[in-house]
Amino acid sequence: MNYLLVCLLAFQIAAPDASRLAEEPDARKRAEMVRELMRRFEPSVIPKLVAVAESDPDPSVRKLLVERLGRNRFPTIIEFLERRAV
Repeated sequence: MNYLLVCLLAFQIAAPDASRLAEEPDARKRAEMVRELMRRFEPSVIPKLVAVAESDPDPSVRKLLVERLGRNRFPTIIEFLERRAV
């Protein structure tokens, strides 16, 4: 196997699944999943991250999401942050 293919496979294996974020019972693990999802940021996960930022039971996870999402300028994120600011 060539090196690039191995790296791509490792990336996909290590990437957390945004759809499982809300199902994780441990707030620390959810926070780590958020950090990893934001490191590997893909616009397709924005709706899920916004939903978790609006509903996560742990304030530290919500805060982390707002901080991380605030670094991006996608319209969906801007709308979410504007709603939260009011």
